[in-house]
Amino acid sequence: MFGNILEKVQQAKAKAEAIQADLSNARFEGQDASGFVSAIVNGNGKLISFSFLTDQPTELGLTELESMIFEAVSTAQTNASTASSAAMKEAAKDILPGIPGL
Repeated sequence: MFGNILEKVQQAKAKAEAIQADLSNARFEGQDASGFVSAIVNGNGKLISFSFLTDQPTELGLTELESMIFEAVSTAQTNASTASSAAMKEAAKDILPGIPGL
């Protein structure tokens, strides 16, 4: 009985490690509400890049621009976190069935 549980835990750990490796290579995008700033993060939420999605000159102040960058990065990180949680939950459900909340 305990051997089977240990085997399941080891399988879950291996699958979680594989998911984390996949997420490190995944890319998630977020934009500010105006669509002016775009940010790309990996599945771990690490900022990969950000860009301005217009070639038009703008009259934005530094504070507005900082706020837009922060919003875009936060949105991308939330997207990455949501995907990561869903992937881990799905993996746990497949390997450890019958546990409430999974």
